[in-house]
Amino acid sequence: MSRLSKLVSHRVVKNSWIKMLSKHNYNYIATIQKPMKNPYKFESNLRRLSECEQIERMFYSVERNSVSGYHIHLMLKAHRTHKRDVAYVTNLSQSDIPYFEKIEHNYKVASYVTKYMKGDQLHYNFY
Repeated sequence: MSRLSKLVSHRVVKNSWIKMLSKHNYNYIATIQKPMKNPYKFESNLRRLSECEQIERMFYSVERNSVSGYHIHLMLKAHRTHKRDVAYVTNLSQSDIPYFEKIEHNYKVASYVTKYMKGDQLHYNFY
C-alpha cells in the first residue's frame, strides 16, 4: 500500500470514528491519569462505572503517555454525574482524574479522543 493510500485510509477511519461518536451526544469528558503499565488495567472499574444508573452510554480510549505508561479518555452520556462519583465508582482518587468537564462541542471532543485511532488503536470500548 502506498504512503498516500495509507494516509487516505487512516483519514477515512478517523472520520468514521468522529462521526459515530458525535452522533451519541456524550455530555461529559474525563481524563484518567493513574499510573498504569497495562492498557487493560481499568477495564473492570470502567465496566462497573457503565453499570451505574446515571450512565446512559460510555466510550473510552487508552493512549500511550509521552514518557511511559497510559492514560484514558472517557466520554459519558450521563445524568447527575460529577468527578467525585466517577472517582468513587472506579476506585480512584479525584486527583487521578485531572480533567472532568461538560462537553460543549461533541465533534471537537470526538476528534480529540480519536487523534491516534487507527486500526491498531491500543484499547477502546463502548458501554
